[in-house]
Formats: sequence, C-alpha cells, structure tokens
Amino acid sequence: MSKIPLHAGLVADFIAIKFADIPQVATENTLFLKKVLRITSWLRLQGVKKNSLIVSLFPPDKNWIALDMAILRCGAIHVPFHMADEISLATEYFEQYLFIVHRDIKYQTDTKANQIIVTDLSDDFFQDSDIHNSTDNKAVEVDPHHPAEIIFSYHRDCGPKPFVISHDNLLKTAVAAGKELPLTPGDKYLSLLPFSKIYGRVSLLTHQLLGCIIECPQQILLPSRLIKVSKAASVAVVPSMLQYPVKVDGACSQLLKGRSLATLDELPPEAIRPVLGDTLKIIICGGAMIPSDLLQKFEAASLPLMEGYGLTQTTGVFTLNTVSAHRTGSKGKALNHMSIKISDDGEILAKGAGISSGIILPDGTIEKIDDSNNWFHTSDEGYIDADGFLFLTGNKKNVFKLANGYYYNPQPDEKRIADEINMQTMICRDEKGNLHLLAEKITLSSEELEFLKKFRTNPFSMPLTSLFQTKTLPCCRPYVVVANENWISLK
Repeated sequence: MSKIPLHAGLVADFIAIKFADIPQVATENTLFLKKVLRITSWLRLQGVKKNSLIVSLFPPDKNWIALDMAILRCGAIHVPFHMADEISLATEYFEQYLFIVHRDIKYQTDTKANQIIVTDLSDDFFQDSDIHNSTDNKAVEVDPHHPAEIIFSYHRDCGPKPFVISHDNLLKTAVAAGKELPLTPGDKYLSLLPFSKIYGRVSLLTHQLLGCIIECPQQILLPSRLIKVSKAASVAVVPSMLQYPVKVDGACSQLLKGRSLATLDELPPEAIRPVLGDTLKIIICGGAMIPSDLLQKFEAASLPLMEGYGLTQTTGVFTLNTVSAHRTGSKGKALNHMSIKISDDGEILAKGAGISSGIILPDGTIEKIDDSNNWFHTSDEGYIDADGFLFLTGNKKNVFKLANGYYYNPQPDEKRIADEINMQTMICRDEKGNLHLLAEKITLSSEELEFLKKFRTNPFSMPLTSLFQTKTLPCCRPYVVVANENWISLK
C-alpha cells in the first residue's frame, strides 16, 4: 500500500507498511494496527456495520485514535465528543446509535433505549471479551464521499448543526496540509487539541500520514513545558495556549531574573526557543486570531508559527501560512485542494475537496451547504492581496471565535445586559480574545458599572474587560475592537 488510501479506515494499514523501515515508528505503528484490528472485531461483535452511527465520549488519547480508525474501518459513522455537556447535541438529534463512553467520564443523557458501552478500551477490557475468537476485522469497501465523521459546529447565526465530513474530505485536506509541513518520518507530534473538533482531527491525521510519532498528554497545565519536555518537532495549538504562563529556568532565568513564571508576551524573542525546546520545528496555530505582537515575536525568534484559516464546514484548514510562503497578518494562501475568492460584498468564498457535503438531517438525508455554483459562503469578510494571501477583516455572522477556538454567540448575553440596565449593547473581542462591551449610552451609574464588572458570559464564564461608550452601535459586529477615548476598564 504505497498510495494514500481513499478510505480513512485504512490509515493504520498504510502507515504500518509505508514506514516499516523507520525504526522510530515501525514498532508503534504495528502495535497501533493490531489495536485497530482488535477494536474492529469487537465492534462487529456489538453489531456495528456499514452506516451504523457511533456516538463516543472519550478523552483525546491513543485509544480514541484506535477507536475512531476502527469505526471508519467498519464503514460506520463516528460522532465524537470529549465533553459530557455536549453529548445532548447528538442524543437529542439522532434516534438510533451505539453510545461508547469512557469509564472515567461522568455523563447524563437520554439514550432513547440505545445500547451504552462503558469502557476504557484497555487490554484488560478485551481479555474479558470474545474477540480472541474473531477474525472479522477487514475494512469494508466505502465510497470516498461516504460520511466518516459528524462534527457539530455553528452554521452562520444558527445553533450547532451536524456537519458530514467524508473520507475524501479528511484525507485530501490532511494530504494538502502535510505537503506544507517541514517534517520527516519519526518526528514527534504533540497533540494538545481535542480530536472531536475538526482542527484537532485533521491535525492528527496530517501528522499520521507523514509518519510522525503521536504523543497525547494526559493533562495540559503548562503547554510550553509539555512541548519542551516532549521534545516535539511539531505541535498544533489554539491562541489561548500561547497565553498560558511559561516556566522560566535555564538560559531564560538570566533574561528574567527573579521570575519563575512569565508569559510569552513578556519574553524577549531570544527566550522563545529555550522555553519551547530546541527540537521544535513548527507551531501550527488556528481556531481563532493570534495577536500581531506575538506573531512578530515568533518571527524575530526564527521559529515558524504557521497560522491558518478554516471552518468545520471546510474540514478545518484551507489556507495556511507556510515556511516558504508567509505574510504577517494574513491567514496564508489556499492549499492546493481548495480555491478561494471574495464576493462582491466582501465575503470569503471557498470551493474544493475540503467542503463538507452538508448537514445530516435526522432521517439520514444530507442538506447541502453550497450556496451557488458550489462556492461555500464562510460568513467571514476579507480580501486577497496581489500574491494570493488571505486577510480577514470582519464577520457577517453574529457568532465569533474565542481564543480557545470555541464559538461564542453573544446575543443572549447582550439581551441579559440590555434587560438589566436598559441600553443597547454589542459584545466584541480584541485580537487577544478578551471581551469588550460597546454600549449605546453616555453615562452609567455606579450600580450599573458594578453589575458589568461582575458580569460573566454564558456558557464560558468570561468577564467583560472594558466598556466602550458610544452614541450609535456599528451596523455590523467589528472583527476586533481597540481602545478609544471612551474606554472604561471593568477589570
């Protein structure tokens, strides 16, 4: 199997054969394939077959990777989650499914009498099953455009919708992204992202196809420390992870005397490499905007911070700043499996192999998301410069991304504030992801200011950083806001 398979369930077979001569990964890939085959046999004993729907609640570890691969191998459709409070999205939407949940995760769900299996997929678990008598682990034949995953995400101003991600979507996006990464087989990829989200899922597959060693930490306390200690060559993060404190020791302690912890913002460029480790080749950052001063700091440190742009509907990344083609402030150029253009009213449109086939309806049919001539409307605004680099300037939809990569719909919070203090408001973000309130009111009482200082957003419990007083709210939500003369701190 020298060519990348059209069936994502065959990736374990592919990497076991492709990189059999690379000592650093050969043994690990062989063991991984054995586990995938074992879980495939076990799934078939549970009645899983082509088109079966599997809802999972599992941490993003190597057992998740093997379970996902086995589900796809069966021709089934995986609906993954890693947070218990998100499970209701699937269990209230779908009627028939198998629910597989990790034994260490507490959950509450109306299962509609569907089968629930609680397991950690450990070796001990399989010793008690009948799979040692089963050899039914071959991959079924599937059309490349057959659904592989269903990922819930926001669609324009609607709530979360279940988007179909096909085998073709996954593989072509991962291959296109992998061509831009300066990695070699045996390099280590440190996974800090949830695999149940498309960014984490595609980043994982991209590095698997490159023959990387995959490492999944159990806890993420100090991301920079994890990166350094793991000796990773590549890591994918969301911007909030670059805001965590970093450990100041070794060479860094001479640069920041008397400090044991600092932020990347506080470090001089020459301290970036000592903090993150000498083995690191690239940092991939997406899911939300990155502060411009941090981008400039990484450039000065000569450590590639590869920023991209993408949505669940585009199978994650479809434009990327690369080592060879980079422009500060942009989201990079379109990957070779995608095309982009700007509409007459400034909206970013995308077309290509990464576009989801649509939203799956409860009856199993798929509602297409292409608006016209197969161009997908992203609801984000921007422009493409003369060299093909994409720049974001605004968003047509009301929901926007926080620094942790999660969507936030501010409208319910705006209504709560308006009801409490009787004024029109608009919640916006700055480039670091802090939340600010634009208020269509000139004066506020001390009680009203105290209310805003104590206000916490729902569901993220984030505070408001500042209040901007304005006579008239903007006609559309700004992409970012910056402090002006009417700024009042709420910290």
